[in-house]
Amino acid sequence: MSHLNDQTKKIWQGALILTIAALLTKVLSAIYRIPYQNIAGDVGFYVYQQVYPFYAIAFTLSIYGFPVIISKEMTNRKEKHNDEEILSKYLFSLVLLSITAGLLLLVLAEPLAQWMGDPLLVHPLRVTALTYFVVPILSVFRGYFQGDGWMTPTAVSQLTDQSIRVVLILILAYAMINLGFGPYGAGLGAVIGSVLGALAGAVCLLLYYRQSNKGKGIQFQLGKVNKASIFPFIKNSLLFSMTILVLVFIQLIDSLSVLRLLLESGVELEFAKVAKGIYDRGQPLIQLGTIVATSFALTVVPMISRAKSLQDRQEAKRKTELTLRLTVAFGLLASVGLAIIIEPTNQLLFTNREGSNVLFVLAFSIVFGALVMTTAAILQGYDKGHYAARHIVYGLVAKVFLNVTLIPGFGTLGAAIATTVSLAIIALLNTILIYRMEGMTRMNKAQIMGLFITVFGMGLTTFLWKTMLENWLITDGLSRSTDGIIALSSAAIGGVVAVILIIKFEVFSEKEVSIIPVFAKLYRVINGRRRDL
Repeated sequence: MSHLNDQTKKIWQGALILTIAALLTKVLSAIYRIPYQNIAGDVGFYVYQQVYPFYAIAFTLSIYGFPVIISKEMTNRKEKHNDEEILSKYLFSLVLLSITAGLLLLVLAEPLAQWMGDPLLVHPLRVTALTYFVVPILSVFRGYFQGDGWMTPTAVSQLTDQSIRVVLILILAYAMINLGFGPYGAGLGAVIGSVLGALAGAVCLLLYYRQSNKGKGIQFQLGKVNKASIFPFIKNSLLFSMTILVLVFIQLIDSLSVLRLLLESGVELEFAKVAKGIYDRGQPLIQLGTIVATSFALTVVPMISRAKSLQDRQEAKRKTELTLRLTVAFGLLASVGLAIIIEPTNQLLFTNREGSNVLFVLAFSIVFGALVMTTAAILQGYDKGHYAARHIVYGLVAKVFLNVTLIPGFGTLGAAIATTVSLAIIALLNTILIYRMEGMTRMNKAQIMGLFITVFGMGLTTFLWKTMLENWLITDGLSRSTDGIIALSSAAIGGVVAVILIIKFEVFSEKEVSIIPVFAKLYRVINGRRRDL
């Protein structure tokens, strides 16, 4: 019994380590783009964002897709097969896949750049291809350690990869600009930094493997590789990663179509590059907003799995409804709040207010993106992940169609509308499926009304405060510093009002917020009494 408890404790500690590492990785991956844009300018930002999706696909698969599938086999089959046989199987599969993908990107870089509408992107694309050659080491050893229940190497390698990457991106971009290589030099420097970061993560994992195996090398047993298992492994990894990759796939569609469609609609090349760079400012905002919107909701998802394993269907349904309500509440508050203060936020973060109307539309991608993440996680918990993947495909098809339809007439505003609508389609399809399979209880009408009052009250308060500062208190013009005061103070006031209204109108019961200690204390302070639990 004691051994079982120790094993359970080890699993939860490992899960906590991976969760913290993943959160820090996501935050780092979002915030570095802001100083990078300040260094490289909108064109430099455009260059990097054009090739970023190709890097992000490799990065995501090496963290979430391949290692998860490998770790499952390590856990389930370790007593039947030795470590070297499992490592050989997946190393062979991934070396084959990664070399193919990397070589394809190297060879097709020139026609791909031509298709995008900018031949100067060929060198950043070719450097990005090098990332794929590191994927086998990153994936196999992360999966190996996770399957053994040792999460520290995966967490350390993720943080090493991202920390070195972010530092090198900013240093190399700054150096390239100051050495006179311009925005394309900055973009190339950023891509080189990304490749070196991935390499550092791989070295980190190899050192852990060497330490854990007392210096033994890896015995590559090609003869024992089951070739028939390669395709199912790749397919399952891609299906598992689809949810995490949805925003990356949307960016990839934009990379392949936005500039090209702008050029075909008569926009000059240099203006089109700047427009795409301004449009790309929305990506870190969506990322950060989605992290905030899902941070509380995703803590409830394991409770759904636990209730399901205990065959407590009613509790699983209640927790599913709570997860969706948390996502909608914080997603709507983040979207509406950001939309209201988007102009000062744009200048605070990106040096000017250009393209604020585009970013205003993209702000509403946060609530739908957050819903996509949480509903897909719920569906995976119910073994319905393949439906979530199918819905993502539908949403991506809609994104392509809307880009082609809207960009010629509306420019990057059309692309922003296409992104928001495509995420809304995926979120809606996932939610309908959960409801149809009776995976959730009905939402309480009083709580729904309380949520809309909260969003409206927060939005109105934030808007009035922002307007007051812009028109009455700041009379000597709006600079970056004054916009910073407006954005930060408006966000703070909006946040305080939102918390007060959430608790006052009981959008969540005291029992529900008891899983979030800070909210539980605030609940009792604001309402002045303790409700029945």
